[in-house]
Amino acid sequence: MRKSPMSPERQLAKDRRTGPVHLQHRHLATIAQYIATLHCDYRFAVACHFANTLAKHNPRFMRQRFIDACR
Repeated sequence: MRKSPMSPERQLAKDRRTGPVHLQHRHLATIAQYIATLHCDYRFAVACHFANTLAKHNPRFMRQRFIDACR
């Protein structure tokens, strides 16, 4: 039998217990690969949105490198 997903409240409680999660290069590369599969009309806007959000959480994040990887 399939286990039911956690409720949003339980997810937040778990996040508070475990602390912040830091994305590694492999995570960012996977996100960029998925963005690269989007239709070209949306790709740049989505890549910029992700890059802006990720840069807020990581001062060493290389925004242009991420956008280039999304192409």
